[in-house]
Amino acid sequence: MHSSFLSVLREKNEANRTQCTAGFSLLEIVIAMGLLGVGGFFMASMLQTSLKNSTQMNVTTQADALRRNLVKTIANDSAWKNTVNANSATGLGCLAPLYTNPPDPAAKSTCAPNTTTPIGNIVVMNGGPSGGHVVYDSRPTNNGFTATGAPCNSFVKVGGNDLCPFRMDLAVNIICGQNCDRPQVKVMGTMTYAPKNSTFDVAFNPGRYGFNFVRGQDKGALKAICEMLGGAFTPSTSKCKVDLVPDGTVMAFSSCPAGWVPMSAAAGRIIVGVDGVNYNLDVPGGSDLKPLSVINLPSHTHDLGGIVFDFPTVPPGFTGHGGFVEGSTSTPWYIPQNGNTTFDGRMSYWALQFCQKLPPPG
Repeated sequence: MHSSFLSVLREKNEANRTQCTAGFSLLEIVIAMGLLGVGGFFMASMLQTSLKNSTQMNVTTQADALRRNLVKTIANDSAWKNTVNANSATGLGCLAPLYTNPPDPAAKSTCAPNTTTPIGNIVVMNGGPSGGHVVYDSRPTNNGFTATGAPCNSFVKVGGNDLCPFRMDLAVNIICGQNCDRPQVKVMGTMTYAPKNSTFDVAFNPGRYGFNFVRGQDKGALKAICEMLGGAFTPSTSKCKVDLVPDGTVMAFSSCPAGWVPMSAAAGRIIVGVDGVNYNLDVPGGSDLKPLSVINLPSHTHDLGGIVFDFPTVPPGFTGHGGFVEGSTSTPWYIPQNGNTTFDGRMSYWALQFCQKLPPPG
């Protein structure tokens, strides 16, 4: 009986031990799952932040590349010629006479004077032969670019599309006054980024990725403008040299440049303003040295300190006679006759050469 009772107690203890062991294992599993959940949450947050930053960088990089590629194409002369011809029906046709083959330097546009209204979206062509091919057509409102910069036609401004999130709206403004022979052309681009997935909806500043580009004039236009300003145009370098200094201008140089000659009449002289009374135009005057005479001396007195008396003779070159006694010494005092002493009244100076511009030969 005693051994049976001990056996029962032993069996109950084993059962309790098994139950406790099972309970602790379950608790450990719950704690471990909790820790994994918290770690997973932070890991997911880190992954989401990393994805957001990566998306932000990709979006801004791609938007900048799209902007630069479009501006580069529009700035290319042959591409712009194809673009003008491809948009002849949308407002750029008046520029077509300026882009004939071969070019005609005397050609003029048919654009209306005082044009200021922008022309709507256009198609941009490359500079290939036979009119080139389309780089980007901004006329359909659903045209845009993929996240990798390829053209696409499923852009959606409201609601967005991850497969076609970028769009560039283009406008052209033909600028000219009364004379519209060769107008200035301004091309403006406005970028839009519209993804559908909120994960890709990052901070985006449209103004940073748009552009306002003024196309450079062709050589024919530059030559016409240069000649209008009275300049000399060099076709090989497309540079215009305009001399804005009128003929006959007098200036001071260390040495006279080409087209200028020394002005000998002005040598050794300074400039003074013309007043029509004492100083007349091109009439020299004055001198370097000034003779000193009695009338130039300021009023003053002498302490004779003695007895004035007459001298019997006057030394040559002097007028008047007289004298005084100072102490026990008799000292003659004479006034110079027609004094010839001169003095230099000039300020400190720096000498340059006056030169006069000659008119061009012929």
